[in-house]
Amino acid sequence: MPSKYKDKDVQSWTTTDFIAYMEDKHQEIFGIPYAPMRSWGAETGVLGRAVGTKTKPGKYDKEVVRRFIDITFAEYSPTEKYPGTSFMFQYTYREQVMQRAYKDVQEDRRTIEAEAEQDIIAEDVADWFNS
Repeated sequence: MPSKYKDKDVQSWTTTDFIAYMEDKHQEIFGIPYAPMRSWGAETGVLGRAVGTKTKPGKYDKEVVRRFIDITFAEYSPTEKYPGTSFMFQYTYREQVMQRAYKDVQEDRRTIEAEAEQDIIAEDVADWFNS
């Protein structure tokens, strides 16, 4: 059954949703199907430890992991021998990018909060003038 990740908030994504997202991203960027580094079990295991499972919390916020995927897939330089990449490869060899992803997500959240606060202030001022 195909994932409906596009219809969900990232915080609701499961490992299946993340795999579907990476399959779509991989096809979009590299033009080839997504494949795990070792096996699907190993790939989903590493991903599950990063984002969490039904029984265990993840190491990282799901939005941070999605941003990590976006960054590492975009920065990957395909070669003849390795025309694509995988989450397990990127997580194993480029986990330090998670810090940049974390920082980006925090900045985005601060911007959204500041904009929401400005909207509330604008509404309060408008209400004051219309009273």
